[in-house]
Amino acid sequence: MRSIKLQSHGDLLKDDLKLAIARENEVLRGLIGSEAHGTNIPGKGDRDELGIYVEPKPQALGLSTFDHHVYRSVGNHNSPSRTGDLDLTYHSARKFLRLCAGGNPTMLLLLWLPEYLSKTEAGELMVQNRDLFTTRRAGRSFRGFMGKVLREMPRDDDLGYHPKSAMHALRLGIQGRALLETGVMPVPLKDSDRKWLTDVRLGLYSLAEISNMVEEAESAIKNVIETYAGPEQVDLSAVNSLFVDVHEAHWDSVPAPVNRWCS
Repeated sequence: MRSIKLQSHGDLLKDDLKLAIARENEVLRGLIGSEAHGTNIPGKGDRDELGIYVEPKPQALGLSTFDHHVYRSVGNHNSPSRTGDLDLTYHSARKFLRLCAGGNPTMLLLLWLPEYLSKTEAGELMVQNRDLFTTRRAGRSFRGFMGKVLREMPRDDDLGYHPKSAMHALRLGIQGRALLETGVMPVPLKDSDRKWLTDVRLGLYSLAEISNMVEEAESAIKNVIETYAGPEQVDLSAVNSLFVDVHEAHWDSVPAPVNRWCS
């Protein structure tokens, strides 16, 4: 029998419609990036936000679907962000919870913010259940992202390392270690860590000093992962139940979607 390959209808949706769907079904949105961690340089850099939306029923149960959308105030997705620009990334709750289950540091960050730009009952359900994602696998994910940043770090001709990349790698080590040791992801970072990491970002340390910091951070998070007494990975049954509860809470709170979501 000849097979038929179906193209996701979401591939055909225009960007303005995707943005409208995400905004109208937003359940959680917050500030991420350096501003959230407290390691930004005031007056410099763009603004990064992460939003989560619940797919309307025609999407979640049908073929017209998409799992993320990126809005940039600069317009062109290939242009570098400028100071004050907004980079807003939306993920469906389905994709978001899947990434959280894998221990993605950026996704987990959203669940530990001290305040939100928007949060509905469905969004609050995810925040209340954030402990589901504190696992050894999450610790390994933080360590993995830390290593990836270091491997891909460009080299500054004068310093021999890239200050911002070094700062992000060390920050991942701090937060991953804290999550497993205390059960809490520190957002923003405590003052002493913020000051130290900001100095790293400003390039105030030598290559030798940075190398020692990285070595110590990698050793520390490796030790915490190996001695962690909590769950190895998430309880998929519990995460699946959360997924269902989040969708039902949102669908119960909004009017039935109109046909344009499928057009």
